[in-house]
Amino acid sequence: MRPARPLEVQWRWRFIGGAVFIVLGLVLAWFLAPGTIGNATVPGFTICPFRNFTGLPCPGCGMTRAFHHLVHLEFAEAAAYNILAYWLMGCALIELVNSIVGIARRGRPLFFWHEHFERLHGRILSYLFIATAVIYDLVRIALVIHTADSPADVLRNSIFYRILG
Repeated sequence: MRPARPLEVQWRWRFIGGAVFIVLGLVLAWFLAPGTIGNATVPGFTICPFRNFTGLPCPGCGMTRAFHHLVHLEFAEAAAYNILAYWLMGCALIELVNSIVGIARRGRPLFFWHEHFERLHGRILSYLFIATAVIYDLVRIALVIHTADSPADVLRNSIFYRILG
């Protein structure tokens, strides 16, 4: 039986994994053009199950395109796709810095997320973000329905309409 690794070493590998994961995500967002598969542009292609079933946007719809525009420093275009991408990109960059510091300080980052969110203000921030995402999505759905010629136009892209229509 081999001895357990010290806690510092365990956390250091977690920080390395987190930093690599975030950097790979940013690199993919830089190089991959959203809405394309290979070299072919696929209009209306989405992997969002909510949008496929209902024809309506979910809080995450447009996030890939928004990240793509954020890493290219095209802020207005990113906001047009999904305003919540700013918050998530900020969290990713904070975690990247936290992971790099954790690696450099041998497992002692600036802060541990789980300790932060166990406190009251961390939970309030989490609930505030969830409430913001729900309100944002309801407003987006209302705007989609309002700008469509008829509610049936919105639902034509859904699986329900294809099955029942």
